[in-house]
Amino acid sequence: DACIEQYFHKDGTCTKCPSIGSSILVGVSTLVVLVCIFVAYRYMNTATPAMFYIGVDYLQILSFLGSTDLSWPRTLNDALSILAIINFDLDAFLPLECLFGIGHESKTIAILASPFAVSLIITLVACTASAVCRVHRWSNRMIGVALGVMYFAYLYLCSTAVNAINSGSKMLTVTGAVAVCLYAVSFPLLIAYILTRSTTRQAIKAEQSQRERSNDETSTRTVETDMLRQRFGFLFGAYRSKRWYWSLVVLGRKLWLVASAEIWGRNGKPIVLGC
Repeated sequence: DACIEQYFHKDGTCTKCPSIGSSILVGVSTLVVLVCIFVAYRYMNTATPAMFYIGVDYLQILSFLGSTDLSWPRTLNDALSILAIINFDLDAFLPLECLFGIGHESKTIAILASPFAVSLIITLVACTASAVCRVHRWSNRMIGVALGVMYFAYLYLCSTAVNAINSGSKMLTVTGAVAVCLYAVSFPLLIAYILTRSTTRQAIKAEQSQRERSNDETSTRTVETDMLRQRFGFLFGAYRSKRWYWSLVVLGRKLWLVASAEIWGRNGKPIVLGC
């Protein structure tokens, strides 16, 4: 059902819209923080910043606690709401229903379709640039960006897809079911295929083992390792060679959080165990 004016859908309930001033303030603050994070990331003295990848994954999982029915102290609850920004949750600071007056169905469909469309366009442009213009370094980075967008938006997309299925709207139910197949199921299978291919797995383990022995990433850089890091560095760069598969475990944990919230409700106990 549609919410009344000045309210928007969030976690299955109608929530009062924030004031325009506070939305703009939070939006600008978020943009500044993201720019600072990007600058820090670009100037890290490592090709695969482990703390960055692990930190983002951890904060995303932690932010999911804010969607439970557990009673948190107000300060902690506000902190969890802010962390939702890292989880790509637009409703945490700029609800589209409030800003642009669009319907809940249109907003949900746009959210679920955008990451796939953007990633597909980036991948096609990168592959075209590699084949036609021979710009391999740039195309490798673009493929890594496309996969990275899907990887870090995984938790929010799965949660939004499940909420769409349970919305009671036929259109959203169909859209949510397609999104669950596309994001919750197909994307982890794609990552598993990438990581478990014999050539990729051996290259990852060899690259990581050599880097661990040398303790100097720059000394192990070759054309092959650069291509591997540019495309898939966020999947394995934060982990030791013996744990080259750990990004799949992280995806599984995020999927467990969404599934536990759906199966047992948002009373928090199974979700806390997942965190």
